[in-house]
Amino acid sequence: MAAVARMERVGLPVDGDYLAQLVEAWEALQLHYIQRDDEFHLYDGTSFVEARLWDLINAKGWDWPRTPTGRYQLEKKTIGKQATRYPELKSLARLRDQIAELRINKLDNTVGPDGFSRCPLLPFWTTTGRNQPSAKDKMFLLGLPTWLHGLLKPPRGTALVELDFTAEEIAIVAGLSGDERMIADYQEDPYWRFAVRAGLARSDASIDERLRDLCKPVCLGMNYGMTPYGIRAKTKKSLDWSRDIHTRHRHIYPGFHQWLGDIIAQARFDGVIASPFGWRQIVTADTRTRSLMNFPAQAGGSDVMRLAAIVATECGITIAAPQHDAFWILTPLDEVESTIARMTEIMVEAGRLVAGIPIRVKVEAVVRWPHCLADVRASDAKGQAMWCEVRELVRGGGLQKQVSHG
Repeated sequence: MAAVARMERVGLPVDGDYLAQLVEAWEALQLHYIQRDDEFHLYDGTSFVEARLWDLINAKGWDWPRTPTGRYQLEKKTIGKQATRYPELKSLARLRDQIAELRINKLDNTVGPDGFSRCPLLPFWTTTGRNQPSAKDKMFLLGLPTWLHGLLKPPRGTALVELDFTAEEIAIVAGLSGDERMIADYQEDPYWRFAVRAGLARSDASIDERLRDLCKPVCLGMNYGMTPYGIRAKTKKSLDWSRDIHTRHRHIYPGFHQWLGDIIAQARFDGVIASPFGWRQIVTADTRTRSLMNFPAQAGGSDVMRLAAIVATECGITIAAPQHDAFWILTPLDEVESTIARMTEIMVEAGRLVAGIPIRVKVEAVVRWPHCLADVRASDAKGQAMWCEVRELVRGGGLQKQVSHG
């Protein structure tokens, strides 16, 4: 809790001037994108009209999930999933996810006079012990769409660094299960090595990123019992292919699958399941098997993050915020390399203590003052195109003209 208090006190530094411009232009931005992307006219101004979507669903005859009371489920997550089935909805899903439903004032509420965004981290807030930063009138910046992360900007004389565990969940289950093949594959590249073992690529072939990306959701999904139907939805491949690759994973990593089955059986018998460092979940007849399958990777990841946060705090490293399997840290400009080296050492060792094998760490971003993250992010990075588009609208003066004309 001391480490959590320190992280909450530090917070994430942001470009306050540009955030103020975004807040001022937000309604105009929303109207601009709604006018551009709302082809079914489901919005009235900036307000989403649920009844119009109900009418659209009925008119199209779409198969749509309902709530226990019989109403259509209209959460962003549901619409995003339905857009994979009905491509006409892709523009709506993107619109709601990126800007139309965002409440920018909830981000603005987190920023103090010093230009740092602070949000309660809520440790131990989930079943698996993960934190879940949020508050009634606040939104965690790193939980918002990726394009908004471009606001991150270190204060004068400092750098902001993101360090992320590499394939942490696979490393944890590989180490805990003792599956020698999975451990060996993690040491190289778990997704590509699975592709080779599954016969999708030759062992002497150079890495094909498209094939690697195809295998990634399979490798991650098998940790929580993804079915062939789930694989088909994620990979867009045929059901026959999905069934085949599902079977191949079980044959390639028998030790892992045996271990995972034993874990679930023991949890059902004991009425409890625990992470390596003792975070417990009570198991009842209503506990879903898939939740139990997901518990070792997620709760183990929570253990790793807690250990790393504690040690880094005791070593005097300034953590601005945790982000699932990553940390954002602040360091003086003349200490960037040494701080990265020390934090990497701490994170790798924390992974080893939990999983029994070292978990690799990658430096994802280094933002040196006076730049913000958007200044150093690659042009093809997730969210960067949206960031540039919005910035041009806000700073280019064309936003008001387009909205007024519309």
